Amino acid sequence: MTRFVFVLALLVRVAVIAMTGFKSTSFGDAEAYMRTAELVLETKSYPDNAEALPVFRAPGYPSFLIVSTLGHPRAVPVDKLWNALLGAACAVLLARIAGRISGSSQVALAAGLLAAANPAFAYLATDVQSESLTILLLLLFASQLLAAVDGGRARDALGAGVFLGLAALTRPSCLALAPLLLTPLATRRSGARLGRGAAAVAGLAIALAPWTVRNATRFGAFLPVNDQAGLVFWLGNTQINVDFYALKTREEFRGFTEKYKADVDHGRIRRIAAGHPNPAARSRAFLADALSWIRRNPRDWARLLGEKSLDWLRPWASRFEWSRPVVVATGLWYGALFVLAGVGLARARRPGLSSAAAAILLLSAAAHVATLVVWRYRMVFWDPVLIVYAAAGGEAVIRPLLSGRMWEGPPLSRQAPQ
Repeated sequence: MTRFVFVLALLVRVAVIAMTGFKSTSFGDAEAYMRTAELVLETKSYPDNAEALPVFRAPGYPSFLIVSTLGHPRAVPVDKLWNALLGAACAVLLARIAGRISGSSQVALAAGLLAAANPAFAYLATDVQSESLTILLLLLFASQLLAAVDGGRARDALGAGVFLGLAALTRPSCLALAPLLLTPLATRRSGARLGRGAAAVAGLAIALAPWTVRNATRFGAFLPVNDQAGLVFWLGNTQINVDFYALKTREEFRGFTEKYKADVDHGRIRRIAAGHPNPAARSRAFLADALSWIRRNPRDWARLLGEKSLDWLRPWASRFEWSRPVVVATGLWYGALFVLAGVGLARARRPGLSSAAAAILLLSAAAHVATLVVWRYRMVFWDPVLIVYAAAGGEAVIRPLLSGRMWEGPPLSRQAPQ
């Protein structure tokens, strides 16, 4: 089963890459990732800024580009093939996690097939972007945390913390899931659970400490990963985002995009950045400016929070950037996933793990609604949970139809293949 899921997922991703082009890059952050990796190779140090936006990138993905391409980060076809491999590995991990949670080999296979065919995951392999690596690290974090809860080994809890730290070094918003490191405290034996909880937190600290110390030494401030938090909060909580949610047509969207680029080049974003060359001070300045706007416009901000919440939950792709067939198809796909995942969560045989899954959904949603909502960000945090529980929900719906009667109770326990 593992080999089948991996090969299927890999073939799907390679096929989508072939359709979109092995050498082309259209993703906005691709150049920043490749340029950052290039500067590391050229200067033997990590750059404070390597893109139009006044921030430095989290080090995880540029470092991965350097290693995976043997020092040739602009080898775009190689970058894309690595994302395809990472995505295929994610499908296998999702199958194993689903099997372990449900105790059903059928649910494991269904989760693997859903992950292999998930159009969002396939899309993430088509450009130079960090999401596939981030998802893999988060799944390794979840797998280790689940092992720590089930097996009671401190080394599993330590590994969970390390993988979450590595995920945060690739995408800082992963730190929103840090409270889940306390999941081992929910076990019954107090001594063992305290030890595992401490090990999980220690693992996170071990992964982040070298880079955090580097930032403190270089910038004289506490920056666990990078200086992007202030700018991201500013982009999500000022007039620029109000203007975004007021857009009605593709023409307006194109005009907004040009205005945004101008703001980055010589507008308010550039003026704030120019007055604060130190990355830590720059991040604080963006945060202060956004908070000032919120105090002046409390009603607009409250309405903005509602619009961001709805945008995060939106099941279809953006009508500004995608064709109508893609918008409709993604709406149907995610609509089905939402419904089946709801069934799976409601019927789950391990309520504690369902609560942890719900915590992932809530923590990640809250972190992005409070800052900046981009539909692509939701794929990283929500799609794995939706797939695992949609597979279980699918079994709960299909089984009674096949047997001719309403099925009651949790799925039959079967050992999922390892």
